[in-house]
Amino acid sequence: MPAADLAAAAKDLGLAAYALDAAPSVKAHPLRAARIAMMHTWTGTQTEGWWREALDFLHIPYSYINVQDVAATADLKAKYDVILFAPAGGNPQTIVSGLPMWRNPMPWKRTAETPNIGVLDSTDDIRPGLGWQGIEHLQQFVAAGGVLVTAMNTASFAMQYGLTDGVRAIPEGDTRGFSRSSTHRGAGDPERVLPTRVAAS
Repeated sequence: MPAADLAAAAKDLGLAAYALDAAPSVKAHPLRAARIAMMHTWTGTQTEGWWREALDFLHIPYSYINVQDVAATADLKAKYDVILFAPAGGNPQTIVSGLPMWRNPMPWKRTAETPNIGVLDSTDDIRPGLGWQGIEHLQQFVAAGGVLVTAMNTASFAMQYGLTDGVRAIPEGDTRGFSRSSTHRGAGDPERVLPTRVAAS
């Protein structure tokens, strides 16, 4: 790579690059980029769309998967290193249970009648959620060293269903759950207390 191109790339990434006369004579190993998946529910995709836009803007490659894919994939770690679970529609129970299984299936697919949907992802029925199988697969993913990133209601989901051992949430402004010792714990301590905003459901 020409020096000018390298300097431009480093500047875009906010890095400082220095030239060497020769490659360092130290032990090295191949390094690859993390395999990222963006997981979504079928109950709401608008908010996580802003996350996808950020990844696209930064040219970060990722796989776009849904909760039904996770339920059907036993070894997530074989495919992904990081799963991003942006804020989704509904509460933690809705993420797991999905929509009521009333009447007929509700497909989200590209057809002659609906040519503009089902382009990025599709399903024969949007009603099923993550399910207990999906929770188990996420637990195995995290136990195997996978990184699960959540926010807002998906963070509540992760805490409620045992994906974040040692982490609990209390309502913002509620100091009853804090003690002087709990607010000054170190990173190696067994429990972390995270204040959060809790919305009434």
